[in-house]
Amino acid sequence: MPAKSSFSSMFAYPLQLWILLLLSIRVPEPVFSRLITRYIDNEYGDLATGEGPEYIGTGWIHGGNCTDCTRDGMLQPDPKQVFSGTWHDNTRYRGAGPSLGIQFNFTGISLSIYCILPNSPPPLVSQYALSFILDGELVEHFTHSPDFTSNFLYNHTVFSTGNLSNTSHTMEVRLDSETMDSVILFDYARYIFDDGFAVPKATTSNLPPTDSPSDNGGISKKAMATIIVLACLLGALGGGGALMVLIRRYRTIRHGGMKDSTSVLPFDSILPSERSSKGQRHRFTQSSHPPNARVEAEAESSWAAPPSTAPPPTAPPPYHS
Repeated sequence: MPAKSSFSSMFAYPLQLWILLLLSIRVPEPVFSRLITRYIDNEYGDLATGEGPEYIGTGWIHGGNCTDCTRDGMLQPDPKQVFSGTWHDNTRYRGAGPSLGIQFNFTGISLSIYCILPNSPPPLVSQYALSFILDGELVEHFTHSPDFTSNFLYNHTVFSTGNLSNTSHTMEVRLDSETMDSVILFDYARYIFDDGFAVPKATTSNLPPTDSPSDNGGISKKAMATIIVLACLLGALGGGGALMVLIRRYRTIRHGGMKDSTSVLPFDSILPSERSSKGQRHRFTQSSHPPNARVEAEAESSWAAPPSTAPPPTAPPPYHS
């Protein structure tokens, strides 16, 4: 008796064994780190670490917290529209000596800096000319010219960068223009920090269980989904094996090698030569029957449509996560 091929033997196992095998394999779930947003206020510093910014140079005004240090009542934003109600501002005139600056440290993967932009008319200095040095390297400039409406632009991004390494960085903002007078009203900075801890899985207190038994005979939804996928896979493999058997039998018929024309025929499979351009099958005519016409006629009858009273095929119930 000829030995079974390895391809045929893989279908000899019961369906239950294939299901148990697939259910025993757990696909690793992706693990994500937590990204935490932190703020560095101009007055109170880093709200997480307590480290404050360093103000380089003289003449810095503590806006919002100082009542007797305003410069002739100039540049007075609304504290209610400012982060924490405070800001630091200073003005540098071109050719007036060393540059002014703000320096702070942070550990994170991105950084944004926010300022207040004045649009005051002359003689007030209200244009911006800033340089940004990240980890000792000049990375960007920012300029802004007023429109003389006397309005302030709050929460305006003057610098933003991302794709940084999750390590300690040093940022310095400089007023160093030698071609124009410039001002700065620094409000706050925001950075995103990767704490390195995996995101905890949702607990049953706030999410419904995903593996709880349902009405499908006590089978969980995840197991049911796995069974459906497995059934489709086995169906595809079984269809391929049956197609190989049918092609082999067809070749045997054409060469007159069929010994028993009453043997059981395989299930439906349409050969490429039987399809039209739209994929419809064409029946054999009497003049085109091959030598074993009776076998082909039997195969043709096995492809007959089901009775009109037969119920239509139903799709499996949808999978709800």
